[in-house]
Amino acid sequence: MNKYAIGIVDDEESAVRKIKVTIKENRPENVDVSFKEYLLEGQEDIKIDKLTKQILDDIQNNEISTLIIDEKIIRNATEVEGSKLFAEIKQKVDKFPMIILTNWSEDVEKQYLVDPDKIYKKKIFFDLESEKSKEQVKNIFINATVYKENREQLERKIQNLEQKISNQGTTEQTETISEISENEEKLKQLKPTDYNQIEKYMKPDEIKEVLDILKKANDLLE
Repeated sequence: MNKYAIGIVDDEESAVRKIKVTIKENRPENVDVSFKEYLLEGQEDIKIDKLTKQILDDIQNNEISTLIIDEKIIRNATEVEGSKLFAEIKQKVDKFPMIILTNWSEDVEKQYLVDPDKIYKKKIFFDLESEKSKEQVKNIFINATVYKENREQLERKIQNLEQKISNQGTTEQTETISEISENEEKLKQLKPTDYNQIEKYMKPDEIKEVLDILKKANDLLE
């Protein structure tokens, strides 16, 4: 059975319950789903930077595989647009799957922060018996599956390359490090990270030496 953890950002417990019911009712067969709530109910104010960091940490640690964000989050007369949170996360992990739930999709589309196909109208989404709601829920799991598979594939590839490098000569190491770097750039679109995998097993001066070799090789090819 495929397992998924869905993050939910909302300011009302009742809204979170509706989202969970919709997901559970319309999920595909052979799917085990759990939820991570970023519930803002009861908080005096909303610190978008703090919330973004918390979500990015959970993505980094594989705590969630997709995210549902309510467009209007209001606490103590302070309104935060979910599309701005969406944009903040997308800037860090471009290919992490997310959707926005809203009453008025046109308002979100006008901000150019969210792709139209990532905006779900609540009236349609919460209509449990409608085919459109079932299709939207299905798409959430399809996108989460693609994300998980791509991330796992890249992480395995980098791990295998790391294991090879200790038994290689300088020339082979240079090629392997170049390949690791290429895959790390792809992984950054799926997983937030503040360092390169190379830094875990090479000193800064060694990295510089390898990069110099790569530069000289490229210069010779030009």
